[in-house]
Amino acid sequence: MKKYSIVIYTKMNQTLEICSVPSYKINYENTKKYSNNINVISNLLNNDRQLHERLEKNDALKLSVDVDKLTNHNPNASLDKVICDICEYVNITKNEIFYTTNFSVKFGSHHIVIPKFHMLSSKQKQFWKDFQQKYKYGNEIDAGIFDKSGWFRLPNQTKEGVNGTKHIIQQGELEDFVLKYTEKSTELPYEIHTPKENITSEIKENVKQKKNKLVIANADDTEEKQEKNDHKKDKYLNLLFNVIKNEVDDKGNKKIDWDTWFEIAGTLKSNKYKKEVFIEYSKPFGNEKEASTLWDGIKKNEMAIFCLENIAKKINPTGYSDWKKIINKFRFVQDDNSASTLIYEEMKNDLFYIKKRLFLKHKNIWKEDSDFINDFILDYILKSNIAKKNDENIFVPYNQNVKSAKNVREALLVKVRTTDFNNDDIYNKFHTTTKNRICFLDGVLDFKEKQFYKWEDINFEYYSTIQIKRNYHDYFQNPKLETIKKIKDEIYKPLYGSNLDLGLKFLARAITGNCEDKNWGMYHGNRNCGKGVQYGTLKHSLKIM
Repeated sequence: MKKYSIVIYTKMNQTLEICSVPSYKINYENTKKYSNNINVISNLLNNDRQLHERLEKNDALKLSVDVDKLTNHNPNASLDKVICDICEYVNITKNEIFYTTNFSVKFGSHHIVIPKFHMLSSKQKQFWKDFQQKYKYGNEIDAGIFDKSGWFRLPNQTKEGVNGTKHIIQQGELEDFVLKYTEKSTELPYEIHTPKENITSEIKENVKQKKNKLVIANADDTEEKQEKNDHKKDKYLNLLFNVIKNEVDDKGNKKIDWDTWFEIAGTLKSNKYKKEVFIEYSKPFGNEKEASTLWDGIKKNEMAIFCLENIAKKINPTGYSDWKKIINKFRFVQDDNSASTLIYEEMKNDLFYIKKRLFLKHKNIWKEDSDFINDFILDYILKSNIAKKNDENIFVPYNQNVKSAKNVREALLVKVRTTDFNNDDIYNKFHTTTKNRICFLDGVLDFKEKQFYKWEDINFEYYSTIQIKRNYHDYFQNPKLETIKKIKDEIYKPLYGSNLDLGLKFLARAITGNCEDKNWGMYHGNRNCGKGVQYGTLKHSLKIM
């Protein structure tokens, strides 16, 4: 058993600092710095400014680790296994672990944070080394940032401006991933041990029905209804009206005091909600005139919408917990247009309308089959966990039936077909990036470089609409030379004769996209010379016809 000094902390309103880092070569002194409280910092992180924290060797940080190229280092590993092992190691549950994902790394890249604990940076490196040793991990558990001064990239921020490199939050909120700030805390010894019950599977919680519990209605039983007023527009107003209620405690005292009422008004006004929303909410607490006066008295405020969550956690922990489960599961929209916009943002890099044809990237290859594309999009929307609120302010699954999903698909395709984008450039890549290359299920064979690249190892652009339906990597490593010689001697040599090598070179150029070179046709030979046999071998070996 090992003991570590872990800090159990209580949040205070401290000033934080983050930096805009256009390049990792930039000095800390030359960066643009933003200093403010956690609510303002969280608001800044909603947009990409390439924001990072500067971590030093002896900083007190939230317990965290970088999971880098997970399956490349450890093919048998998974993020779920890592999280389960961490749960076992520090005796916590999965809902206490928050993480992001960088989808540009095919092997799996994640930032894991446990906000419940703080630990000195200098001690975290050894902490994660001991974790590696106990659970037999390697370089996929990367704790290198903790022993040197360096940059830690925050959520929604690109790496040196490269598109697609953002870490996107999968569980948690923006504030959870700001690692370093001073708080009121108590340092306690924490003993690492193996609990009696090994945590290896999803932790199931039986949530009892509570007065303020939100209900998800069955989509098959609920008709889509027109939303009537502002307080039904988004998830945070649902939190306000369903969880942060002006109820009384056991002693008959109202739970919402003046300071909290003022904080709610400031939060709503900071985020451009209408005055009428706050007045409607305030009716059980104060009269309309008092609410209006309070609202008008707030001239300038910078409170993030996340403040409502802090209020909810304080006033109604059970209702907040139920709300959070729903929020983590669903995305929220108002209508077909907003739903199709959400799906478009997720698919826009893999779905193009080029020369009056749709192209969809699917498993490394660009599909042009319109039936497949329509079915794929429909299936994607049906699984998209999009929800809206009905007139009773209940969350209703919105696109989990075929009729509504088809409507969103049609709206999505309109957006794709009318988006102003340089599609000619993409179309040219279908020809330029595939020349001298053909692809298989497991990667790309480069004839010019005489090299086979697995999909996960490709570091060049590759836009192919054709794929040979077989794996090739193992054969490339160990080709059957005797079979190759037999085919050359018995099929191609009678066809090409003394021009065999030259004929095969031109044939190789032909099947790898060098369509400008027509001379290879001269070497097909005369009638009855075996062209049918050559056609048959190509057809069955390429498996694309």
